[in-house]
Amino acid sequence: MLPGRQNSATTYPDQRFHLRLCATDHRLAQQPELGPEDLTDEPLILFPFTSMPGFVAKALEVFREHGSSPQVVQQVINQENVMGLVAAGIGVSLLPESFSSVRHPRVVTRAVTRAPTSLLQLASAPGGASPATSVIRDVLLGQRPRDSSVATV
Repeated sequence: MLPGRQNSATTYPDQRFHLRLCATDHRLAQQPELGPEDLTDEPLILFPFTSMPGFVAKALEVFREHGSSPQVVQQVINQENVMGLVAAGIGVSLLPESFSSVRHPRVVTRAVTRAPTSLLQLASAPGGASPATSVIRDVLLGQRPRDSSVATV
């Protein structure tokens, strides 16, 4: 909250984690869903803990609950870099469901079963949400379809 301002914050439903992996080359690409045990020996591309501590902690729960440690081979700061590295076959990555509209022709998305969830929060200035904030809110609540033509990498 900004000093002297009264912001509005809304919490949205749990977001499932999804695995992004190389569609044509990867051994897991043909499976409809993946369990934590499928990811144990996979090289992992992840955001740096210092940039996204809550997200990284939740992502690591996938491995911890299975009793294994991830093999983090690369840390990157944005999803476009994650997608490029996954498409190049460097490794797999865990991303929240909210990123599922971002597409790359050589990357597929698979749900991870028994994975933790994370909450999304959206804050807006007093006096109501801006038009852009309203669109984001509607997409998060599933009240507006995502325009996949806008979110292609």
